Amino acid sequence: MWRSLKEQIGKVFSQNTDSLILIGPEGDFTHEEVEMCISAGFRGVSLGKAGYGPKLPVW
Repeated sequence: MWRSLKEQIGKVFSQNTDSLILIGPEGDFTHEEVEMCISAGFRGVSLGKAGYGPKLPVW
């Protein structure tokens, strides 16, 4: 499910379309919020390993 941010940003900009980026809160998105985002067509990416917890999602 998680893809590299660099890879996804390159794909988005190469499509030359409008984009919307959701950045999760410090405590992460809830499972329900993630499912809603996926259902709406968002793609999850990783900003890399966080020193204090799981990967930070960008949708």
